[in-house]
Amino acid sequence: FNCENGGPAPEKVTEGIFANTKTIKEYKICNAFPDIDIKTTGCYMVEGKIRVDVFNCTDDHVALLSKVFDFGAIKKLIAREDFTFVYDSMNGVQGPYAKRVMVDELGADPKCLMNAIPLEDFGGHS
Repeated sequence: FNCENGGPAPEKVTEGIFANTKTIKEYKICNAFPDIDIKTTGCYMVEGKIRVDVFNCTDDHVALLSKVFDFGAIKKLIAREDFTFVYDSMNGVQGPYAKRVMVDELGADPKCLMNAIPLEDFGGHS
């Protein structure tokens, strides 16, 4: 869990979350809920009363980052001959986001991305 500053949550926060999980008495599953195509963006209505919005999370991520950072300036920096960088996603969920932002949006060479394929064990040993 990360806090609003992007850093890891303090132990008191994660301990609080864990304590709350111990109070869960039950949860319910709706087996009759229809399948939703989560690979296709759009709005789905279920029985006319439940709205399910499916969106491309990398589009959402890029839209937010482009408001916060000057993509034009970063793109110019990345294009410079005297500038190199490496982005290690550590085989976590950030890999596809890194590719979308660094390579597709900012024009970086895909070789700058390390471990950009998410793996269940983050590439560790079993």
